[in-house]
Amino acid sequence: MNIKAFIKKVLTSACIYFSIITAIYSVVVMIVYVDDNAVLLDASRVLLFFVASLLFALANGVLSITRLHGALKLLIHYLLSLFAFCTCMMLPLSPEGSTMLIGIATFTVIYLIAAGLVALFRSRYKAKAEASHEYTSQFSKK
Repeated sequence: MNIKAFIKKVLTSACIYFSIITAIYSVVVMIVYVDDNAVLLDASRVLLFFVASLLFALANGVLSITRLHGALKLLIHYLLSLFAFCTCMMLPLSPEGSTMLIGIATFTVIYLIAAGLVALFRSRYKAKAEASHEYTSQFSKK
């Protein structure tokens, strides 16, 4: 994948993530019913949603790099995702030290569960695809 295609993929994904995060935030604001003068986050903090979306998209783009080993790709993805979560979601809330640690631990547990589920589904899909693949002899007579 060339650089231009990689950047296009990351930006497209970032816009999709930003839309989803903003929609979830809007639903939360509607459910909580916050007065327009006392919005949960101001516009500058909503901009952090886009920064987080860019970082999440970049982390997902790392997974498509074929030159890296699988465990290294997963580690880089985790670290970029954790950085995005902490800097763009947790720090604006000004948590105390223990609250930040609980946030990191919760993020890590959710990440491990999601990564385990993705690995399980990928291995099942790969096994099913290999089982249905027909044998073709490489030494067939012509």
